[in-house]
Amino acid sequence: MKSQSHRLLLYTKSVTDYNELLTEIQTDKLTYHAYPLPDAIQSRLVLKGIPHNVPVEELQAELTVQKLRDVKMSQIPKTVTTTQTLITKYTVFIVTFQPGTDIREALHHTMGEV
Repeated sequence: MKSQSHRLLLYTKSVTDYNELLTEIQTDKLTYHAYPLPDAIQSRLVLKGIPHNVPVEELQAELTVQKLRDVKMSQIPKTVTTTQTLITKYTVFIVTFQPGTDIREALHHTMGEV
């Protein structure tokens, strides 16, 4: 436990302790902010330099062939802020993996083809 100007920081040693503490805080209807546990964080990978006309579905299929399943892939677009009109798509793709995915293994699979 640490105290900093007008806030209290609580650290737990295990997931069980974290869940118990979170339940107590929610039961008492206290205002709080909790950071996600490491096993709940979705790893992301940025792919650059892929031609903008390559369909996202094709890239996702390639990742499935590489045994990287349940990934979400999106391409970064440039839009007009006021109208949300698409101007162009950048050659940058964001790949989001499921929580618990070993990012080293994912990099090994994606970099193995380069």
